Amino acid sequence: MGKQYALDENNDMILENGQFKTVDNGAEVPQLVRSRLLTYLEEWYLDSTVGVPYFQLLLIKPFDLNQSESVLKQTIIETEGVQTLLTFESTFERTSRGYTVQASFETIYGSVEGVTING
Repeated sequence: MGKQYALDENNDMILENGQFKTVDNGAEVPQLVRSRLLTYLEEWYLDSTVGVPYFQLLLIKPFDLNQSESVLKQTIIETEGVQTLLTFESTFERTSRGYTVQASFETIYGSVEGVTING
């Protein structure tokens, strides 16, 4: 793992004193998890296999909560630096099709508590 550009709550890079801020020493792992969970499948034109298949998971009827949670958990576990998923909770808002994930996980740097992703 190396330095990553720091991202704010809107996933925008943070500029400080004319320089892009970076994160490392463990702070990059939750940021990588967050970025991976916020990337839609086929969103990145350089590799259409990157991302979570949200359209295929959330826009189907009937909605399958177990399948959706399984994909999201797997995405977290497969993130570089994550060793173990400790807690996972998800909420799906049927009318808006909004999805919230709260997770805690063990990383190569230690435990990360209460990461929340709203999608």
